[in-house]
Amino acid sequence: MAIMRFTPGCPDGGDWTKEGWWNVPPGGSKIPYGGDLDDVSVWWCDFIMGGGQVWPGSGIIRAMPLREFSWCEWTASTDSFDADMFLFNVDSNEDQIFEIVP
Repeated sequence: MAIMRFTPGCPDGGDWTKEGWWNVPPGGSKIPYGGDLDDVSVWWCDFIMGGGQVWPGSGIIRAMPLREFSWCEWTASTDSFDADMFLFNVDSNEDQIFEIVP
């Protein structure tokens, strides 16, 4: 799992920070961001893949590597691939839970 959160003025000229990877086993959980989500923004993105599957995105394509990273949204490297991130609204929620069922 990788996430992208609103961070205005990121040094690469974008307004988002993307971070990953968190390996979450079926039935397990991880906390990729420990603060209140709605204090950052109501809009967040994620990219989830595993078990030969990639969860559907929203057409928000950003480059990311298959290694641990924390980059501004437009940062890339030669080992990056284009990931279709899923945009979701947390409304006034402090956290968001996605259950991945095998």
